[in-house]
This record gives sequence, C-alpha cells and structure tokens, in this order.
Amino acid sequence: MAKEKYIVKTEDLVSNLIIESKLRYKKNYITYEELDKYINNLKKQTINKNIDLIFDVNRDKTYLFLQLYSNFFVESDNRSKIILKNDVSEIDLINKFRGYLPFNLLLVMINDDIIKNSIIYEETIEKNKIK
Repeated sequence: MAKEKYIVKTEDLVSNLIIESKLRYKKNYITYEELDKYINNLKKQTINKNIDLIFDVNRDKTYLFLQLYSNFFVESDNRSKIILKNDVSEIDLINKFRGYLPFNLLLVMINDDIIKNSIIYEETIEKNKIK
C-alpha cells in the first residue's frame, strides 16, 4: 500500500500545537524549542506508519507566517515564543486552521504522545490548578 503524503506548513504546526497547548494546559504560547520537538516527534511517530510528512518549514517561512497571521499570533520580544493574541480563542484557531486538514493528518498532529512529548508544561500546571 502506498504511503499517504502530506505537506505540513508552518501554519499547520504552529496553530495545532498552540490549540493543544491552550486546550490541555491553558498555555497561550509555544516556544521555538517546543515547535522543534513537535516536528521531531511527528517525524518519529510517522516513520513506521502509512503516512509520509514533508515539512515545508524554515525561519523565513515562520516570519512570513507571523506577518500573514498577525491578527492571530505575535512573536515574543526576545523571539523565543509564538504567542496567541488575547482576543483569539481556541475555537477561532480550530475554525481557521483545522477545517482543511485531512483527517488522518489531523489525528497524527493531535496524537497524545506527540503533544505530551512536545509541550513543556510543568511550569504552567501549578499556576493553573483549580483552587
């Protein structure tokens, strides 16, 4: 059986990782370190699957993404994070960035193990505990 091939762009990666970060950990940003982990975890997870991911991502494309979607995201002053703007909800991101993704690709991108091994969330758990 031939592998399904998908081109994964910056907007797919950033938006889906921030959606999961916000939904799971109440965290409205991702670091570039987390984004790199996410890409590496996606590569590892799909190596023995029937899916072949082609990553169309680099620093220039990330800057272009931040310009094109400046109504959703902003980069931190020290350029270490991509932050979801306060007036943008998870639902806004889901409506904008998930509707066009093929279902099999979406399942891989929101896989529990991939997300848990990508997002650095320890620091946010204490802050967001329900009292």
